Amino acid sequence: MRLLGIEKIAETKFLTFLKRKYLSGGEEKEWIYATRRNSCGTKLSKKNNAVVIMGVTKGGYAVLIKEPRIPLSEPDSDKVIYELGLPAGLIDEGETAEEAAKREMLEETGYRIIEIMSSSPLLASSPGLTDECSTIIVCAVEKTDKLPEEEIEVVLARSLNDIEITDDMVWGAKAYLCMNILGLANVMEEWM
Repeated sequence: MRLLGIEKIAETKFLTFLKRKYLSGGEEKEWIYATRRNSCGTKLSKKNNAVVIMGVTKGGYAVLIKEPRIPLSEPDSDKVIYELGLPAGLIDEGETAEEAAKREMLEETGYRIIEIMSSSPLLASSPGLTDECSTIIVCAVEKTDKLPEEEIEVVLARSLNDIEITDDMVWGAKAYLCMNILGLANVMEEWM
């Protein structure tokens, strides 16, 4: 495979849509994708665009969020579909992933990060659709008096069994995987 030219198709406040031409098996093809990079995606660099936060309370409860996600709704329906996911957000210019995690956790949930336990390497979110990369931060959190700043419902759970998924909800992939891991850890702790 050989990469050829790149063309900006459209630009919004948070995304730019690109058409990348490439040569594969002697045939020229095109790939359309979204980028959050400021420079039209032409620089060869890994860019951490976002942070995803797995916050756990002192009692071992994960802090999840239920928020409306317009792309999950059917095009011919006015029914809003909600994602049950992890708090997340874009990393502001000059901010570290850890600083962004602290800001986003407080803004979206009203919980404050008291200790960062781990920070993942750079992770591709959906490489067939976007060049967005993120870091997952696992941390201990505590409740504050601050209310979420967005249309978000905070959900606390120790395992997947604690949560009832209704027909207007979809699990976020990262949240589902993290809840599986947390559930296993809680079960293992009880066995020991």
